[in-house]
Amino acid sequence: IKYDLNYVDKEELTPLDIYHQKAGVSHHFTQLTNALLYSLGYKVIYRMGYLSQNNNEFNQDSHHSWSLIKLNNKWYPFDSTLGIFSGKLPISCIYLFYYLLVHYIDM
Repeated sequence: IKYDLNYVDKEELTPLDIYHQKAGVSHHFTQLTNALLYSLGYKVIYRMGYLSQNNNEFNQDSHHSWSLIKLNNKWYPFDSTLGIFSGKLPISCIYLFYYLLVHYIDM
């Protein structure tokens, strides 16, 4: 899936739409990742916050999202946009402000 800023305002896309479009921004990457993980039986949470790159200040244009996946009774962050699954994200870069527990209806 290609990162494409033309999709930044396309909130209405479903995981299936995102899969077929093969493009999106972090909330699309996270939405598709969570749908795939959920379909495999994993518990996942959609996490949203801000991303600061190169020590720039956070602003309204730096929105970012990632997943939390439950493995062996522990929650681990997974950022499918940045390709990070190391058990932790760079805390200096991300400020958390809310999360949503993900529940999907069978597609």
